[in-house]
Amino acid sequence: MKRIFYLGLVLMLNLYAAAQKSSDDVVIKLNGEELTGKVTEINDTDIKFIYKGETLTYTIKKSDILKIKFASGREEIITKVQSEPAGGQSVSSAPASNPADRKNKLAILPFRFITDRQSADEEMSYKVQDEAFSLLNSHSGTLELQATSTTNALLLKAGITQSNFRAFTPAEVCTVLGVEYIVQGTITQNKGTATTTQSNNGSINTQNNTGKSGNDRKTTVSSSSSSSTYQNYKTSVNLAIFKDNGTSVYSDDHTAFWSTADAYKNAIKYLLKRTPVYKK
Repeated sequence: MKRIFYLGLVLMLNLYAAAQKSSDDVVIKLNGEELTGKVTEINDTDIKFIYKGETLTYTIKKSDILKIKFASGREEIITKVQSEPAGGQSVSSAPASNPADRKNKLAILPFRFITDRQSADEEMSYKVQDEAFSLLNSHSGTLELQATSTTNALLLKAGITQSNFRAFTPAEVCTVLGVEYIVQGTITQNKGTATTTQSNNGSINTQNNTGKSGNDRKTTVSSSSSSSTYQNYKTSVNLAIFKDNGTSVYSDDHTAFWSTADAYKNAIKYLLKRTPVYKK
């Protein structure tokens, strides 16, 4: 009788452990990151997600998600990525599959941003990409510029990220994006010396008071000082343009004249104005 009781107890413990082990949902993103917690809502464009051990609800774009493994054991594919061919990286079919359709279309890729020998936040790469798009958009002539949001979505769906970008040729990237030209760039920014400026302000106030004892002169002296410290940066930008046949049509680099944190903007403009795709 005791033996049956112990066997039943062990079975219940195993079932409880299995239930605990599978009580979490796992969201697998296109960049390989796995998020463990609970999916509370799925709509057309994003999902609502709560991390394990937390109560705050996060919104995650479906375009960033590969699939979801639910606690029940069910898996749901969110973004379909074409299977990887033998011996190579996966490249999804392009929206424009032939050179004629890609003619006169250009996409600007997210910029690599390296600061003090470390890769900057991914959002900074997208920010510079948008700034370069704005600089070129009004000087593109007959070229059709692809919206950066479209470019980034197509790259993610094809599994092309900052970390594996070097595994894809320019021709493959053009095919994925459906464009004839791609613009890619790298910004390298390192901290230089810090400059401190100091200012002193002083005033002298003199009052003449006439009293019984004659003229009394009262003088008040006041002064104040302030200082500010400015961080200087050395910034260089490399810019390259490739065609859908893999050939390079432009490649150059430029060191920014100014030492401010946003000096890369003028450097990008300087280089873009010298490319064959920039029209006055």
